Amino acid sequence: ESPSNANYSNNCDSRNTSTSSPLNHSSCQDSLRLLSLNSYPLLMNISKTFLTKEAASKAKMRMMSERKKEENAIVEAAKALLRQNRRTVDGWTFTIPSPHEYRHQWLWDSCFHAIALRHFDTAAAEKELLSLVASQHRNGMVPHESKYALLGIKLPYTSRITQPPLIARAALDVYKKSRNKDFLRQIFPRLQLYHRWLEKERETGNV
Repeated sequence: ESPSNANYSNNCDSRNTSTSSPLNHSSCQDSLRLLSLNSYPLLMNISKTFLTKEAASKAKMRMMSERKKEENAIVEAAKALLRQNRRTVDGWTFTIPSPHEYRHQWLWDSCFHAIALRHFDTAAAEKELLSLVASQHRNGMVPHESKYALLGIKLPYTSRITQPPLIARAALDVYKKSRNKDFLRQIFPRLQLYHRWLEKERETGNV
């Protein structure tokens, strides 16, 4: 019999001896013992349930913490790679897709680079797109590959084809982060000229 039940038993016994209650000492102890036996499984189940939930909660928190660390590591690695692949040619700064295979500026690669850069370096994102349209041809076409360079010196030619027109989408995404109207003033005339060229030279059947 537990000490707590013993105390209840004593209290019950003292009350019974001080009154003329028909409940005797033996029946009081039996009742308390029965109550204790009946409640023990319930208390154990409650304890197990509580401990199980607490353990599950701690495990979930640990898993979320580890996942957050992994996500942060991936983000930091991506930032480092973008910074590592930054190049400057003839005063224009941009990001190359690969230092081995794609060592120039590429149209939609730079658009995606700018979209990523805007999250942690809006100035670099703006430079990425301004560098892209700096290679625009007189007729408005933006080449899919530009900034050919030898020993950091720009070579005077570009590719003669373009890629899907993602520059306006990238410029809008960058502006939503930077809210830099000077950037819009610089790039908007170039975008107008580019889209006029697309309408004139690349539309087929109003598509």
